[in-house]
Amino acid sequence: MIFLGTGTSVGVPSIGCDCPVCTSDNPRNQRLRCAVALGLPEGNLLIDTPPDLRTQLLREGIGVVHAVLFTHEHADHLFGLDDLRLFPFYLGHAVPLYCEPRVEQRIRHSFDYAFPERPPTHTGAVPQLEFRQISTEPFDLLGARITPIRLLHGPRFQVLGFRIGNVAYCT
Repeated sequence: MIFLGTGTSVGVPSIGCDCPVCTSDNPRNQRLRCAVALGLPEGNLLIDTPPDLRTQLLREGIGVVHAVLFTHEHADHLFGLDDLRLFPFYLGHAVPLYCEPRVEQRIRHSFDYAFPERPPTHTGAVPQLEFRQISTEPFDLLGARITPIRLLHGPRFQVLGFRIGNVAYCT
């Protein structure tokens, strides 16, 4: 498991903040928004697509993502989705996105250009993505067993965490 980012929803340091953490020279206080990548038996799995995704994948030398899991529909977990646009060329098919129905709805709303009613004439500018709805039932993906875990993100907002083998990712 590679932690691509472990920062807050706005990253660390935060723009305009002069607190000791945000003004620190400690590299541990330079954190991008949350996501992880896992090398599984049948490919690379990404959990969430933060706005920092391109920078994160380049930094870690991850050249292709075979599938994406989403924990929830907040912007800091979705808004790097467009950075997946090159991967279908490498894969030869759309990138599968595994998420709950409400996350799919938010993605379709936020990235409506990626889901046209008719096939686009210039597909290079449009991410080729394919939704696969999930619930809390375990499923197999890229040669691994994925067990979704219902979590609270704040006092009342439900999200998913994931157990994959002997590790878990919870946000």
